[in-house]
Parts: sequence; C-alpha cells; structure tokens
Amino acid sequence: MAALRAAGVGEVVMTLGAAGLCVAAGEEIVRLDNRENRVVDITGAGDALAATYLEARLGGCDPAAAGRRALAAASLTVATEESVSPDLTPETLDRLVRA
Repeated sequence: MAALRAAGVGEVVMTLGAAGLCVAAGEEIVRLDNRENRVVDITGAGDALAATYLEARLGGCDPAAAGRRALAAASLTVATEESVSPDLTPETLDRLVRA
C-alpha cells in the first residue's frame, strides 16, 4: 500500500479476505477487522465490497466509514447462496454499520 501511495495512487483499498480490509488515503492507513460471519458462498463478495465502497465514497463518506459499509455488504453476500444478497439494501447496511 505504501508503495502504491508513494507512486501517486490517491487511495488504496486492500482486502484481507476473512480478516477484513485496509484503506490508505492521505497520510492515514486504517485496518478494519471483519466481524465473524457465517460463510455459505463467497461468490460476489468482492464485487459487493468494491461497489459499496465506491458508492459510499462518492456519497461523501470518509474512507474508514466507506470501508465499514463495504465490509457489511461483503458479509451479507457471503452469508447467502445467491451472488447478490436479497438483504443488500441501504437500510440493512446502515443497521449493520451502526451495530
């Protein structure tokens, strides 16, 4: 992450699989741990994480808040057999992030 930032990349998000993710933006690197989660199928989890992170950043969230929201989306995704969780809604993400 440091090498990418030194090369001029403005913001870096690195997934740590089941452990969570790291976000580097500005001078700050934040590690966000993943909560324990029931894993049924990982299909779509990375897409849910990336799309939710981008949506949150474009919506004005700071990098850490966007990361927490993205982890919540990935957690919902791995807990179902479907590649897009039917529970993946803004309201559900809000609730999970607050918990």
